[in-house]
Amino acid sequence: MHDRLDAFVLYAQPQLLLEPTASGEAARLLELASRERADTGRPVEDTEFQHAALLLLAWFHLMRAQILPEDEGREPTQTSYSLFTAIGRQNPSAVPRSLRHFFDGVGDTTSSDERDDAAVWSSRANEALQIWAESGRLETLERAVVAGRRAVEEGDPGNPSYAEALSVLSAALRTLSEVTGSHTHAQEAVDVGIRARDAAEEADHHRLACLHHLGLALAHRGALTGSADDLYEATAVLQEAIAAGMAQEDEPDTLAVVSQGLAMELLQRYQTGGSMADLDGAIEAGRQAVARRTKPDPGDLSNLCYALALRSSVTGSPTDLSDALQVGQEALGAAPPGHTERPAALNNMSAAWQLLSYRSGSLRDLDRTIAFAREAVELSPDRSSHDLRKVTRLGNLAYLLAWRYRSSKRTQDIDEAIDLMDQSLQLVPRRHPKRAELLSQLADHLGRRYAASRRVEDKRRIIEIRQSLTANKGPQ
Repeated sequence: MHDRLDAFVLYAQPQLLLEPTASGEAARLLELASRERADTGRPVEDTEFQHAALLLLAWFHLMRAQILPEDEGREPTQTSYSLFTAIGRQNPSAVPRSLRHFFDGVGDTTSSDERDDAAVWSSRANEALQIWAESGRLETLERAVVAGRRAVEEGDPGNPSYAEALSVLSAALRTLSEVTGSHTHAQEAVDVGIRARDAAEEADHHRLACLHHLGLALAHRGALTGSADDLYEATAVLQEAIAAGMAQEDEPDTLAVVSQGLAMELLQRYQTGGSMADLDGAIEAGRQAVARRTKPDPGDLSNLCYALALRSSVTGSPTDLSDALQVGQEALGAAPPGHTERPAALNNMSAAWQLLSYRSGSLRDLDRTIAFAREAVELSPDRSSHDLRKVTRLGNLAYLLAWRYRSSKRTQDIDEAIDLMDQSLQLVPRRHPKRAELLSQLADHLGRRYAASRRVEDKRRIIEIRQSLTANKGPQ
């Protein structure tokens, strides 16, 4: 039902929105979203369904209002406003900013000439990106790209909001490329990001966000293609974004987001080139992101924990390791049980404890490291078959179990490590560049088990994996 209505809103001819079937299904979906229990009898404690349903219905009624005669459009406009407000728990600020002009004096006559269709599509793309972040549904991400393209197609290059529409499309394309490994979408994200930056500079509007998304697009393309030039250009663009935000006295949390983007890009550059200056810069940018937050952000703290632990592993600094453990604990405090960022905080905390375990040589410390990593995996939701964050956590836990196996020779550890790697491969698209890394790790674990047990099946799989890696393609 949800997918059919979504098709009415995004893909089908607008006139289908007026058909009785669509209206009937909208009423049914609203009824389901309002219940305490779904038809399965399970409590609707996870707000994903309610949020997605109400959001779709809000757009459904808003678009009906746009195509109905003027005197008939007031009721669906009011309904749409009420639904957008309900999404924000009766907070009117939940209405997307670019849509608020639709709802100024709801009930008044608003001519269709005053409506900005490009802004509607751009906001729909933004909302689809938010649902993607919560649900991991690939089709939702693809719809964000479709809506973003519509916003750009229908936008007016002379309108100050045009840069924003381009920036949203760039973000959607980059995110889709991150998930699928598509070089085509990565390239387009950069091209659209450059257009967004140029439009923002010309209109002197939305410049920080456009620079931010262009920087992220360049960084992603650089990581995907191995281009050092892209990574260095991304750093320059993100630094320019921070300078622009400070000059405009943007909100501290907005600057924190850009600082965190710079920190992650510099960390990526370090992992590619090995320059300590990049790692130092990543930590400094991460500290700035933490300092700029109006309240502790577990994502910023968790990423800083990882970067500090990484530097300590290179330099041997006990201070960095101590700081990493402290910041990691702060991240867990900011992400209590049930928080969406808790799995990431646990995973990065395991990185700090892994280093501590290595230095202490204590099996007890290693057991605690594995406990952090295991909880990170267990708390990661089963979002979709394209969840690369969970893939990383599965691989981390597998590595730690294989490490313990080398000391304890417990066969259940190496068996579980191999099972975890098989699970991770199920979550990565066939042609995604991440698969080569995962296959190599799986071959290592299989090799350790083969050395101990001489399983013929393990040897066969190792040969197949090496052949597929040599041929630079996924296993058949």
